[in-house]
Amino acid sequence: MSYPEIRCGQCGRKLAEGWYSTLVIKCPRCRAINHLKAASLPSECLRTPTEDRA
Repeated sequence: MSYPEIRCGQCGRKLAEGWYSTLVIKCPRCRAINHLKAASLPSECLRTPTEDRA
């Protein structure tokens, strides 16, 4: 499974790989603070857990 790359908006350096809902990360190369927020949550996160019915 391939994860999406997270890159610095200023210099383009690869900062991480993976899924996020909100992320604030400082680039070690250019020292820019990157604020990232997911456009939408995956559908699995939005579902309410179902109760086991006996």
